[in-house]
This record gives sequence, structure tokens and C-alpha cells, in this order.
Amino acid sequence: MHISRTLIASLAVASASAEPIKGKSYECHEFLVDISINSTSIVLPVPPIANEYQAVNYGQSLLTPLKALPPPPQTAPLVKTFQISGDLCVPKKPGPKAGTLQILTHGLGYNRTYWDFYLPGSSDTSFSHVHAATAAGYSLPQAQILISLTQMAREGKIPGMKSPPKQIINVGHSFGSQLTVGMAALAPDVSDAIVLTGINGDTSAIASVLGTSWFRLANKFEPERFPKQTYSNGWLTWATEAENQFSFFWFPNFKPEVLATAEAVKHPFTLGEIFGGGLLPQQAPAFKKPVLYLASEHDAVCRFDCSSDFDADGPAYARFNGTDDIEVFMVPGAGHALPLHTNITVGYEALDAWIQKRFPSK
Repeated sequence: MHISRTLIASLAVASASAEPIKGKSYECHEFLVDISINSTSIVLPVPPIANEYQAVNYGQSLLTPLKALPPPPQTAPLVKTFQISGDLCVPKKPGPKAGTLQILTHGLGYNRTYWDFYLPGSSDTSFSHVHAATAAGYSLPQAQILISLTQMAREGKIPGMKSPPKQIINVGHSFGSQLTVGMAALAPDVSDAIVLTGINGDTSAIASVLGTSWFRLANKFEPERFPKQTYSNGWLTWATEAENQFSFFWFPNFKPEVLATAEAVKHPFTLGEIFGGGLLPQQAPAFKKPVLYLASEHDAVCRFDCSSDFDADGPAYARFNGTDDIEVFMVPGAGHALPLHTNITVGYEALDAWIQKRFPSK
């Protein structure tokens, strides 16, 4: 196994200080970049959340069968510069895979620590995608923002990059996978390959998970962590560790302390992200590059049984009918939060082999 220079970053709209983050066999630094976009924004056809009762009712609305098609959403031009934070991670000992860059995009409910997860005071690297990718020798940083960030990386313009990557692989989880599909649809040539986790071809099950437990006001349930002056009623979360387990973990294939830490580092999300995900492109027919579904056997998006969700003639493959290079690897016993399960090693090994086959290192 070769150790090489890598870039690993996850996408977040936030402020951050560019201070070093202690790593293991790799070193990470936070970075900030300005991304300017000129795009069309969707105006949500719902009033702002006034209180907890209304928030719960929005969850119920997700589960209510439609009797008629809703009116098309209103749009408005969006010209704005966003400050995007991420982590640039490089292995301490460069190697032949340094030319491959992975750009990681997390899902709802967590921030970018999802990809580089450690228990408090522990050096156990088992649950860190960053560690697995850097140890294998790879580089890793919403849809227009992701496109712009990917293009910046391709040009070597991410702060701290010493040279442009030879290949870029976009890796998404859940909502991050939806963004990655949207990126592939809108800019099919910006990435050399994509890896999707926490997503299948049928989004109907997602509503049942979100609607039953995710519509809780963050500033009410955890006012010290998410104070109202910073997090308005538009910021939502789940309320308990048990709800976290229900959505993300499959018993008994996780450590209780991992679940507890995942609950401690959860991050609120917005109503716009929940409803906006369904407005992203769901298919990318012009994308002709390799696609890997790194799936979990018991993912909530499959109603906890993904055994028949990735048939070659099904909707997961139909998302990318312009490429003949689609593979599925299903991690047995894993739930939605794939890297936080005890058997994730087999998933990392499969991912490494899949990348090596398409982008062999010399």
C-alpha cells in the first residue's frame, strides 16, 4: 500500500479559521474560499417556521399523499458570493497516488467531521474516510457551488494545493450524493468519476425517515449548542440519540460510544435543504465517466433492506444511462452512516480497488 499526497475536504458554507488540525498519518488544514455564483434559486412555497408545532406539521406534510400535482415552484435570480470552508488533508509521506483527488460532500445532520470521525481522546482510525483514503494514497475537499469548487480544485486553486490533481473523484453521502448527481447532470465533464453513498434510485423512502423524526427546532431542543440568535427556526434537527440511531445506524454493527459521539457532533440543517434536494436533477444522462454506488445493506433510504435496490434494470442505474461503467458494492450489516459502522473496512478496500482499477498508480 502506497502513502501519497492527498487532498481531502468536505463542503460546508461556514466561517472557519485556517488553523492546523491534528491528524495521524496525514495533516489537515482548514481553508476558506470564495465561490461566486450566478444562478436560479427556488423560492420555497411555504411560510417560515413559526414554532415547534408548525415544524412537526411540515414533517407530516412530507408523508401526506398528494391529491394533485403542486404548482411549479417560483424562482428568483441568485447572484452571490459564498464563503466555503473545507479541510485540505495531505499524507505526511507522498506516494504515486498523489494525483488522485477525492472531494467529499457530506449529508444533512452532520458537518464535515462526518468524513474524519474520531472518538474523543482516541487514535482509532477505523471510522475515518480521510484516514482510509490518505493511507491508500488518494487526495480528497450545494450543485453550482460544488461544480465551482471542483473546478477550482482541478485548476489547483484550493489554498494549500501545491499542484493540480491528475484525476478528481467526487464522493457524496446522502444529500451530498444528491448534490453530486446534480453536479454530474449540470457539468458532466468537471469530474472524472463519482462515488455515491447513502442514496439509491428511489427517493420515496427518504420522506418517511425525515418526516417522522427530523422536524425538531434545533434552538429549542439544544439551545446551548444551537442558540436562537445564530440558528433561527429554519434550522432543524432530530431530538434524541435514539432518533439518530434510527436514521443512521444498524444494530449491532456499531459501537455505542460511536453513536454517542455522532450525536454530540451532529449539526442542524435547513428546511430549504430538505425540500430543495427533491428539486435537484435526479438523473445525469450526459455523464459518461465511472460511477460507484458504495451502498449499505440496511440503509434507511431503502427502508432498511437494500438487497434489491440496485438491480441493473432499476432506477439507480437509470440515473446514469450515459455510461457503461456502473458498479455497486454493498457493505453488509451497515446502516445509513456507512463509515461509522464496525465493518466499514471492507467498504474502504472495495473503494480502493475500484479506484485503482480505473486510475492505476505506477
